[in-house]
Amino acid sequence: FNTKDTSASEATVVKTAYIIVVQPCTPTISVTASTDVAISYVSIEDVSSGDLYENPSSTGVEYTDFSDLGTIELNYGGAYNFEVKRNTTVNPMSRKIWVDWNVDGDFNDPGEEIASEATAQTLSWTGSFVVPASAFEANTLMRVGVSYDTDPNDPCGASINTAANRVGEFEDYSIRVVNDGDKPVISLVGMDTVYVEQNGIPAYTTDGATALDASQG
Repeated sequence: FNTKDTSASEATVVKTAYIIVVQPCTPTISVTASTDVAISYVSIEDVSSGDLYENPSSTGVEYTDFSDLGTIELNYGGAYNFEVKRNTTVNPMSRKIWVDWNVDGDFNDPGEEIASEATAQTLSWTGSFVVPASAFEANTLMRVGVSYDTDPNDPCGASINTAANRVGEFEDYSIRVVNDGDKPVISLVGMDTVYVEQNGIPAYTTDGATALDASQG
């Protein structure tokens, strides 16, 4: 507050924390949901610990938000296996998985489509992904989507940007990226004791050390 010129004084507030409300799109399809072009099971397995999250689900549903089942914790730099299943293989379909790593309410940023399977008639789809170091430490969504054959399979649905009939199913899961807190193992490179000549030429340069974290590399 400027006591010399009160009329020109200005009160200010410095914000050190923010609440940002985002609303991801709700996936849609343009025809009745199919029990064949569908999702019947999703699992996420921690490669390091073997911890497994799995969710069998009903088919013939356009979209289901499974966030209320709990939040899956993923470690920064952690490697994870996934599996997505269907009950029947009558029609070919494509499958994709997205994660909103920066929590901005969409799945369109680089690296947010973490896996994609071209059109296939397999019962099960498996793969793996690594959590990027740039991911935000906050609750966010992982979205799994399937669509018929080569029809568009976008985060907002199988019918996005098209007037044609589209078939598919989408599921959301709550995840949170966390630091596992494990201490890295630090190892010397070379000998632990080195004798060098004082003021020797060339000057001594340490061989350094390596640090390894089980989940973050």
